[in-house]
Amino acid sequence: TRCIYNALADVKPEVESTIKMGRKLVDLEAVPEPAATSANIDSLKELFNVLGAAVTEARGTLEKALEVSASLMSRVGVVLDWLGEAERELGEVKGKAKPGLLESKVSQMREMKIAVRELLGVKAEFLGLVSDPSLLGGLGELLAGLEARWNRLKALLEEELSEGGEVEDTELPDLALDLESCSISSVSVERTSAGLESGPGEETS
Repeated sequence: TRCIYNALADVKPEVESTIKMGRKLVDLEAVPEPAATSANIDSLKELFNVLGAAVTEARGTLEKALEVSASLMSRVGVVLDWLGEAERELGEVKGKAKPGLLESKVSQMREMKIAVRELLGVKAEFLGLVSDPSLLGGLGELLAGLEARWNRLKALLEEELSEGGEVEDTELPDLALDLESCSISSVSVERTSAGLESGPGEETS
């Protein structure tokens, strides 16, 4: 998209110059068929403007997708880091975890569930911008791994709570990341335009 955008920006002055010269020749009646030439010039202008608008919109969508992707990866990283640390801590005290540690992990898990809800909101925004199957497949694999690790930690924590017997009636949050939504067949692609600097998206006069 960037290459096409830059290419259009490079040829835009030449296209505008050609259109202006053509109109001047029509006005001077220096061409055999002024009406046909004028119609051809109008068609050229319209096609170039349509192409420029489409490329500018695609460029805006790409830049927004990159921004949202960075936010999504950052949020996923926070949850994965916590899962890894919590699993390591519980693994080190397996079968002999103190109630304080278990209560702390239960509280943290509930806080992380809130972070996951925010993550899902960013995921939905990303899916509205991206239609590349390879990107969606990679996202699906990443979230599937996160969900599996969450469930593994939940099972480990439930086991420790059950063995300890000190903490009763503790309900741990489930995690369902709607992995089916990462399938290209279920994604409704939206295109959003962004305010950009002067470029091929501006109409040619």
